[in-house]
Amino acid sequence: MAYFILNPNETDKTNIYRIAADDDAKSKLNINSDFISVNVSDAEFASIRNNTKSIASHDGTSYTYVDFLKTETDPNNSPSDPDAEASNFETSSELRQGLDIIVNICNQFIEANPNHSWKTSIQTYKDYLVSFDTTSLTFPMTISWEKYCEDNSITYYHPLQIP
Repeated sequence: MAYFILNPNETDKTNIYRIAADDDAKSKLNINSDFISVNVSDAEFASIRNNTKSIASHDGTSYTYVDFLKTETDPNNSPSDPDAEASNFETSSELRQGLDIIVNICNQFIEANPNHSWKTSIQTYKDYLVSFDTTSLTFPMTISWEKYCEDNSITYYHPLQIP
């Protein structure tokens, strides 16, 4: 069972604060008991983790999702949510900017949590991001960075997974 973690004052349950693949990952997020934990399926977790879907609504019981990315079958498809920004990249420099944001999140975690059990794996991911040659890919990307990592067996963290 996977989880979406929400801020305590979240009213419509669509603004996710953190995500966790399972109970062990949830326990390592450094969140207090005031936060709301919503059980979701592994498929729902994967769609958010891979930035392929975004949440449209929550009806009190379940979520409704919309496509977040342009698709390979319809490259002109924009995200169903008009306020969402697609997480696939048009150029190498856009991807580098996106990776640099993740590097900063990793740095903040590493500095604030020197004894955390995920420190080494997040450091390894950060090092990969820093050294990754963005010009080695074909642009525009038709998948998100996270989906690229999954498809290429690269161990990665979505920013919402980093405590």
